[in-house]
Amino acid sequence: MSEFEKAKAIHDYLVVNVDYDYENYLANTIPYERYTVIGALRDKYAVCAGYAKAFEVLCQFAGLDCTYVTGYVPAGYHAWNQVKIDGKWYNIDVT
Repeated sequence: MSEFEKAKAIHDYLVVNVDYDYENYLANTIPYERYTVIGALRDKYAVCAGYAKAFEVLCQFAGLDCTYVTGYVPAGYHAWNQVKIDGKWYNIDVT
């Protein structure tokens, strides 16, 4: 697979198989695991940090350069990734 195909397959896997823990988000009761790879890959529930950490780990296993990025967006604190595809860095937000 090309680097693009690997990144897209990982993105699509997470989008299809992991649910955003919106109920706990609304209640401000998000369990710690939702911020982790365990929340995303084992429990199948995550918030932005869990999605981004899972994407980073899966990219590393696939041989892709990937970083975990955090910052503030208009909605508040957020996490996403940057992945290197064919020598260029791209932002990707699985959430």
